[in-house]
Amino acid sequence: MNAPSTSSRVRRIVGDVLAADPPSDDTDLIEEGYIDSLALVETILALEGEFGVSLPLEEVDVDDFRSIASIAMLVEALSAGQARLRLAERGQA
Repeated sequence: MNAPSTSSRVRRIVGDVLAADPPSDDTDLIEEGYIDSLALVETILALEGEFGVSLPLEEVDVDDFRSIASIAMLVEALSAGQARLRLAERGQA
């Protein structure tokens, strides 16, 4: 069985947090009114739990949360960067 893609996992999280299903992965979630400040924080917390990544609020760039596609790219970058960091900490990088 194939694991769900990052984008489909992000879509599920966004749908759960927002109680809405944006029409496409490229829909501007902020401009279309799907994400406000509270929903942004809830989305970050859900992403951290789902993907095991860390995104301190002071490092948040709201443009990374404009669409499901941009959120998925952010999660993939964070996952890759944190995996490299863990390997470096173990002396394996």
